[in-house]
Amino acid sequence: MAPGRAELLPEHLPPLGDGEARVRTLHSAISRGTEGLVLRGEVPASEYARMRAPFQAGELPGPVKYGYINVGRVEAGPAKLLGREVFCLHPHQTLFQVPAHALLPLPPGVPAGRAVLAALLETAINALWDAPPRMGDRVAVVGGGTLGLLVAWLAARVPGCRVEVVDTLSGRSDLAAALGAGFALPDDAAPEADLVVHTSGTAAGLGTALRLAGFEATVLELSWYGSRPVALPLGEAFHARRLVLKSSQVGSVAAPQRARWSHRQRLALALSMLDAPVLDRLITHVSPYAELPRVMNALARMDEAVHGLGTLCHRIDYPRVPDPRCRSPAPTTPAPATTTMYAVNVRDHFMIAHSFQGEVFGPAQRLHGATYVVDLQLQRDTLDVDGVVVDIGLATQVLREELARLNFRNLDELPEFAGRNTTTEFLARAIFDRIAARIAAGALGPHALPGAGDGGLTRMRVTLNESHVAWAAYEGALPAA
Repeated sequence: MAPGRAELLPEHLPPLGDGEARVRTLHSAISRGTEGLVLRGEVPASEYARMRAPFQAGELPGPVKYGYINVGRVEAGPAKLLGREVFCLHPHQTLFQVPAHALLPLPPGVPAGRAVLAALLETAINALWDAPPRMGDRVAVVGGGTLGLLVAWLAARVPGCRVEVVDTLSGRSDLAAALGAGFALPDDAAPEADLVVHTSGTAAGLGTALRLAGFEATVLELSWYGSRPVALPLGEAFHARRLVLKSSQVGSVAAPQRARWSHRQRLALALSMLDAPVLDRLITHVSPYAELPRVMNALARMDEAVHGLGTLCHRIDYPRVPDPRCRSPAPTTPAPATTTMYAVNVRDHFMIAHSFQGEVFGPAQRLHGATYVVDLQLQRDTLDVDGVVVDIGLATQVLREELARLNFRNLDELPEFAGRNTTTEFLARAIFDRIAARIAAGALGPHALPGAGDGGLTRMRVTLNESHVAWAAYEGALPAA
């Protein structure tokens, strides 16, 4: 298919071979930088071989099955892996087969929904192996995307390091603080950094990185530009400061560690470090697998209505039952349909200001306020081992925390809603997606995880009450975590 177009296609799986495992995907995630370049056909021909992803099908520039962030559950294969949740560098696919040695079991305490961050965290680890921050260093990270924030999180854990995230979106300041770093807009960033890591993917960002570097400092370049030329300001004080501009790329283990570390060991290290719940905040968008083509096509167009300026990690959640387009060699039986279920409802409220675009909204095109009473209904087919649907206290806390992110805010100013009419219906879906991500990350406890041993939560409904006579809601199934 032509560059800039994505679609779902069926694939036949052969009988399972010796030493292979069959994995049903639970979650995948989109690498916006790399997958965006591949999708738009911006990979230089000279890099086709180096850019080949593990288990890629087809050849660049396309058509090609591409991707490398996949978390699933082993359905068949070696006994020691059966039923285990695993990470694999595999493209987006509902069901796949790979050599068992290509799978890494998730460590205890790392939920499947968060494990999609492993590939980018591995890149961040390799970067700080390439140019390690030293105790007491001042580190600037230019570019507050998912990779930049993971680099900042790692660097901030070095004793005495002062880390500042530099980005054009001021809304990233709270998240940077939660990860242990400071924040500044480019014009306000502190100069004379000992180490500058650049991840913005823009020439302007790289120029900012060079400007912030102190005498004989290193500027570590993590952005990859594909076929796009990049102009650098190598005049001014670049030579007088004796700056080092160094590249880092995850395809090779960083030289200081290469003699002792393999790619597999490095990825295992990244997985082991994902036990920090704060990292859930990096997963800002969640879409079901059926919407993957729409999301990818929007990415190719750089459509901010789907991939807004505020998007960090965009996770794809997969159906709990087999996708009929993927013909598994082993017969499967769909879960029986249920017509009755248990439900628990918790309630809170929040206040916002916003405006709408379009004549249909009349006076609401002007900035105005709104107060919503929000009902969160959680459903499951069977009660858990304690005889409840969910811990009501935890459900109330998660709802309160997610609404607090919107409370008393002007939604017109939030980057994640840029270009969207934040209607009641739209907000119901946005809150649904955020809470679904929290559930998948274990915020409501292990018994609440969809697909848990006793079934877990199956559906959720978010209702925004505008008044006693008007409301809007979004309801959907919760994909297995």
